[in-house]
Amino acid sequence: MAIVFMMAVNFGSNAEAARAADQSLNRSLVLTAGSHRLSIYHHVSENPDSNLLTVWTDYRRQRIRLTFAELSEVGHQLYDLLATFHGYTAAACGVEADGDVAFLDELTTDAHGAVRTGGYNGLVLTEAICDHLGLDDTYVPFRPGYRWNPYSGEEPDEGLTPDSLAGL
Repeated sequence: MAIVFMMAVNFGSNAEAARAADQSLNRSLVLTAGSHRLSIYHHVSENPDSNLLTVWTDYRRQRIRLTFAELSEVGHQLYDLLATFHGYTAAACGVEADGDVAFLDELTTDAHGAVRTGGYNGLVLTEAICDHLGLDDTYVPFRPGYRWNPYSGEEPDEGLTPDSLAGL
């Protein structure tokens, strides 16, 4: 099974900002992970309430084994890229990160408490969402108008093991 390491950016109903971010990526974008060069692809899924931009490594063409440190390196580069975008409401980088930010209603109600307790490594939210949820110092400034639970990199867990990284 191939895993997909990605950046997912939810622009809510702001389709114009999603298209602008997508167009800013219309140059050849390559990230590095150790000695590897990774081609990056992107796509906007436009819906009335949720315009989702995803940026991912081309796991179908490049099947390489990355270490957790190398995945973390890619994650930090994607967060640097995210800092150039405007008009989004939530974003995250990681394995299958689109599931973390695709459903804004779940994030803004924090039904499971994971947002408040810092359970989302690298989650970026607007100041308005942070204020609405009453988030404390777990979320620090990311860029003007946004706060985040600082990205600490990738580590092994039940769903992500060194063997599962072989498919990236």
